[in-house]
Amino acid sequence: MFTRISLPAMRERNYDKRFTCGTIAAAGMLGMLIPPSALMVVYGIITEQSIGILLIAGIGPGFLLALVFSLGIIVTSLGYPHMAPRAEIVTPWSEKVRALTGVWGILALVLGIISGMYLGLFTPTEAGAAGALGALILALLSRGLTRANFIAALNEAAQTTALVFFILIGAMIFARFLVLTGLPGDFSTAVTQAGIPPLAIVVAFLFMYLFLGMFQDSISMMSITLPIVHPIIVQLGIDPVHFAMLVIVTIEIGLLTPPVGLNVYTVRSVAAQIPEGSDVSLDDIFWGILPFFILSFVALAILILVPSISTFLPKTMFGR
Repeated sequence: MFTRISLPAMRERNYDKRFTCGTIAAAGMLGMLIPPSALMVVYGIITEQSIGILLIAGIGPGFLLALVFSLGIIVTSLGYPHMAPRAEIVTPWSEKVRALTGVWGILALVLGIISGMYLGLFTPTEAGAAGALGALILALLSRGLTRANFIAALNEAAQTTALVFFILIGAMIFARFLVLTGLPGDFSTAVTQAGIPPLAIVVAFLFMYLFLGMFQDSISMMSITLPIVHPIIVQLGIDPVHFAMLVIVTIEIGLLTPPVGLNVYTVRSVAAQIPEGSDVSLDDIFWGILPFFILSFVALAILILVPSISTFLPKTMFGR
């Protein structure tokens, strides 16, 4: 959806196609950090952590990544004006404000859900239900919801939910099997007794996730590795919430890298269906994503060095 909206608008204003596609593909990383995030929910279920804490913890890293990307875009635009030329038509602020009236409902819904969880008005599960109800009400008020669209939305939600739950069921069985074999405990003991600095172990795990992200989807990757990795992190005394944010960011970076690069292929498949994207190739998107790939590592390094970016809000809200 984001590609369908952004790509035509940016190409119409003569933005460089590589820069355009790279920006769109990189923006897909933010959705997995800032609530509501499906990956956070899956991560919490697999590791038996509080989903509410994970969702709130993702706000800081999400805004950090957005800030780093924004600074990179500004520097690129100033240094290479031909890649992002200034708009010839200047839109007055009054018109910009009026344009926001069409999205006030979505903004209010998102802010209401996040604020409700932060203030403890409802749990993450209740927040999901409230969000679904709010979205339904907005659709009814806009009079854009037809019977066919409603049924299609229900079918898509059911299919996605069934897919995720089957993966989670397999992950839980796999985790129980590992516990019975004693492998996580033995592996944790071996790692902790090896005398390797905790930071080095964290970095090694992140490189593992980056490598796996080149070939696997996010949920499968977490389902296979977290039953082994999470006990080690806990035994080393590393904040599991902070580590969760590092893993999510690293997994999202992996979605930008070849040979799979799920975000890249998603942008390419949608661009091929749009007249403005008919000349966009995979090479264009991979070249366009390269600066954001580097910026992602900058944000990840900051996140590693400043754990409070991940832990400040959970400590403020939940006292942990």
